[in-house]
Amino acid sequence: MSITNTVVRRPTTIIVIYLLLVALALVVYPNLAVELFPEMDLPMVIVYSTYQGASPETMESRVTKLIESGVSNVGGIKTISSTSSEGVSMVMLEFAYGTDLDKASQSINDNLNLFGDMFPEDATKPSIFKLNTNMMPVMNIALRGSDGQDANELREVVKDFVQNRLERVAGVSSTSINGGQDAFIQVAIDQNRLDAYGLTVSQVAYALNPQNLQVGAGSLIEGDLSYLLRTDAQFSSLNQIEEAMVTSFPKYDAKGNVIGSNVVRLSDIATVSYAYRDATSKVYINGEPGVYISVSKESDANSVQVAKRINDLIVDLNKELPKGMSLEVIVDTTSMIESTINTVYQSLLYGVALVMVVLFIFLRSIKSTLIIGISIPISMLLTVLVMFFMGYSLNLMTLTGLILGLGMTVDSSIVVLENIFRYRERGAKLHAAAILGTKEMIVSITASTLTTVCVFVPMVMLRSNLEMLGEMITPMAGTIIISLLASLIVSVTLIP
Repeated sequence: MSITNTVVRRPTTIIVIYLLLVALALVVYPNLAVELFPEMDLPMVIVYSTYQGASPETMESRVTKLIESGVSNVGGIKTISSTSSEGVSMVMLEFAYGTDLDKASQSINDNLNLFGDMFPEDATKPSIFKLNTNMMPVMNIALRGSDGQDANELREVVKDFVQNRLERVAGVSSTSINGGQDAFIQVAIDQNRLDAYGLTVSQVAYALNPQNLQVGAGSLIEGDLSYLLRTDAQFSSLNQIEEAMVTSFPKYDAKGNVIGSNVVRLSDIATVSYAYRDATSKVYINGEPGVYISVSKESDANSVQVAKRINDLIVDLNKELPKGMSLEVIVDTTSMIESTINTVYQSLLYGVALVMVVLFIFLRSIKSTLIIGISIPISMLLTVLVMFFMGYSLNLMTLTGLILGLGMTVDSSIVVLENIFRYRERGAKLHAAAILGTKEMIVSITASTLTTVCVFVPMVMLRSNLEMLGEMITPMAGTIIISLLASLIVSVTLIP
């Protein structure tokens, strides 16, 4: 029995199947990731390491060259470039498009572990970063102060109060603060006093380090109770730092006997105060120094939903911020996404309306016109369902594919319906017209649809050969292929 006979003789089964598929598509649609551009794993891996206080020459000889030696035998590398600056080493590896960066990163990590003992003790363990378009922030939020607060004060509020709250929002992966400088405690040593006591800067540092520790001291058991003990020697105020003992000298009496000691405290040789780190960059918002925080989303998160949650949180935070301060969104990339999605909805509605008007003019049948009008959104929902399971997201390229495919999705359905309608005009019965009309056109519409599909298949198959262009257009081509095949299935199974 042919597929046409099956679908015509069992309409209830087919309708139930389509209802289930449509319901599933409506369920997964809100969970479909929404972003500005397709997720692209750029074939670049960065290996980053720091070594406090080291000169560029030292970084080059003791860190950068070791990293280059460790990664040189990793497969698939096209070029290796490195930059060594004061305290920072950065090695950039470019791979061929199509390389599995997860495996490449694991291979890099395994090779660097073999060189672990050769790195300087004070150097940080090399960190591996894969470049991905999801690293781009989806939103920038500025903190404004109307009572004359400077950028450093605003940065402290963002760091202590706003940043943690934003990072707890579902779908947010990371945040970064721009503008202002971080505060730190500065110990300014007077060289003349240091020379008078016969001390060096290294001795002062060595004396202070053990006095700013919190160390576990075991446990104490008393009956059924066990007490955890700790030695808390961390500084909690500037006064405690100033009173820290640096060294001591014995005190003698007139006979030369030791009668005590003279304690040299930090306040005797240095001035302790709060200060701000030197600015490496400055942020101006509307011509005034300011602070903003950039928010990046998780790779599989819906950008629009994440932005909505952040906007809801901003409303709550503005009620809790100190007087005269307020948060304001200055960049929101999801606004373009929402605009594009709205365009797709409008195109869908206009397309359905115009197709139904044209069909009604030629077929003069309300029933036939409604059938085509229903087939369009069903084809679109099936396309969205397949996109979800294939890991596609809603972005500018896939939405463009949906818009381009919208006009082609009704072609097969119109051809089949018009042929069925022609048999009905000749006097054929309902079932016979549906079966004969569909059978007569099934080969033609299949060949026509596959011909169009074959135009886009090479774009998907040759994705790595097209490099960056392939990363951009493959989601669009894939979406068009899915929508065409979905429309073919709908025209053969649902329309009859």
